[in-house]
Amino acid sequence: MDDIKLTLSKNPNLRSQTIEEEARWMNQEGPLYYTLSRNKPLRAEAGCWVYFIKGGQLAGRARAERIGKASELHPEPLFSYSGKELEQHPDNYEVECKTMEVASHPIPHKGFQGFRYVLSEEVRAFENAFRKRGS
Repeated sequence: MDDIKLTLSKNPNLRSQTIEEEARWMNQEGPLYYTLSRNKPLRAEAGCWVYFIKGGQLAGRARAERIGKASELHPEPLFSYSGKELEQHPDNYEVECKTMEVASHPIPHKGFQGFRYVLSEEVRAFENAFRKRGS
């Protein structure tokens, strides 16, 4: 099983403006769903880390609770934190996350579309971004 990384939208109608707001929303209101692609992720599964890129840096992470087609994970419509109904394709694969951890040491990372697998050479730096000082 491989971990994945996603770039969060800057669109204020879709996502919170900061990773702290996104984490607070998830922790208070329940699971959030993130679109991966129309293709099934072959190397990621429930339990993997989902790392979030926001504003040009690795900013947060969450455990994947479930990965599946949108129509299977949530047959009902979804709404953004601003109340806007989200347009979703039922055949897209999504990941459900229930709690988010904010990086204590965010690191620069270029954004991209879709999802990517975390590369072996990134693992150590990604893990260190969440370590408390002195650990």
